[in-house]
Amino acid sequence: MSTLGDIGKLLEQIPLWKRLKSIPGEVDELRTRLEKLENAIAERPALENCPICGAGNLKVKTVRDHPTFGAMGIQERTMQCDDPNCGHTEQRMHDPLGLTKK
Repeated sequence: MSTLGDIGKLLEQIPLWKRLKSIPGEVDELRTRLEKLENAIAERPALENCPICGAGNLKVKTVRDHPTFGAMGIQERTMQCDDPNCGHTEQRMHDPLGLTKK
């Protein structure tokens, strides 16, 4: 038994061994964090599908003041399909302050 105890004492002096002992706890912590992130993503609304190809999602590429209504805070967003085979783009008005809603 003393040989196993001696081996244990020797291993404790090796920095890599100390690090290896901490890995199971770190893996458990990372699993918990990953699960929380996956749940947060699942709760978010889905991206809008492309109206042209239906395979890609529309994503905001640029935002600028609307040429006519920009002084009132209205923005113009360029939306683009993220499917490389489609590439559809469209312009949309956006009211970040919600001033145009009743």
